[in-house]
Amino acid sequence: MEITQGENGLLAGVRKDSIHVSVTTISPMAATQLAKLHQEKGAHYISGPVLGRPDVAAAGKLRTFLGGPQSIIDCITHILQCYCGGGLIYVGEDPAHACVLKLSANFCASSIIDMYGQVYALNERWKVSTDITKQLFNLFFTHPGLLAYSEKVRTREYTNQGGVALRGGLKDVNLMLQMGEEVGVPLPYAGVIHDHIVTAIGNGLGDKDWSAFAESARLNSGMPQQEENDSSRK
Repeated sequence: MEITQGENGLLAGVRKDSIHVSVTTISPMAATQLAKLHQEKGAHYISGPVLGRPDVAAAGKLRTFLGGPQSIIDCITHILQCYCGGGLIYVGEDPAHACVLKLSANFCASSIIDMYGQVYALNERWKVSTDITKQLFNLFFTHPGLLAYSEKVRTREYTNQGGVALRGGLKDVNLMLQMGEEVGVPLPYAGVIHDHIVTAIGNGLGDKDWSAFAESARLNSGMPQQEENDSSRK
């Protein structure tokens, strides 16, 4: 906030009806505060954090999450497209939501990078070549089942349709932990998943599809386990 406020801050000389697009990664709380400060000056604040590595930026193919008034964004779409040829994703009027999505994307990326490290270390200890492990990742991240699980978690529809039940998933996770322990490679994610599965089973989800352990995030946050009429899920 230091570069925005103060005698020499961005807002010191901001003109009425000017538009400020923030493309950097900031907290949703900061975005809310910036939107309020701009509004007090009669200016417009758009939250537009971008996704993409430097080579993608150089090619003008970044993607961006956009939060703010649609009418204001429409006025600057031609500018946004100069560097966000990969896509403009409008998330609604609240600028904080764009930051939530960007940080969620970064959370996914950092979690996957750490998982790469755990799996490569585990497989190396078991003398599996890195080339074979790479093939595993190539297969895994292009498998349609990943999107299917994403949809299950989104809709919270965990009816077991002949697949692995949550209790069976617990058995597999225990095997993962034993495999890592055998060669001295800790698998912290497996430990977390184990606890989430136990939590879900304890809340009556043991016979559901094994992906139902995702409900533990809600349970641990004090959120309702089931909501019959949640429009955000449709």
